[in-house]
Amino acid sequence: MLLSKGSLRYVRKRTGKDIWENLHEFPMIETPAPVSDAELLASPAFRALVGPGAVTVEQAFPERKQQLTHQTIHARFLRIGPEKAILPPEGFRAVSAAELELLAFPKIIVDFLKG
Repeated sequence: MLLSKGSLRYVRKRTGKDIWENLHEFPMIETPAPVSDAELLASPAFRALVGPGAVTVEQAFPERKQQLTHQTIHARFLRIGPEKAILPPEGFRAVSAAELELLAFPKIIVDFLKG
């Protein structure tokens, strides 16, 4: 998921002991199976992430995959708005598009950012 406020994007640095330790990520919600945009926006996990304001999916990007040694990651990136409704998720900070280029991300996010 790609939460944005104007030209800013929310990111955080992963600190857990996993293969993506010290890499940055956008706010995300993991699901055991694909869900529709409507199901995602209505989910308790989504509400906990963005707060109580009314939000919509402004742009949905095609699914991307990354093969890891033990699993395949299926990711969908969504641009959520409107910006006035989005609260900064806990633990995330807003960065500019220029600053995004200076941060380290997992391959699936790097590929997404490259277009």
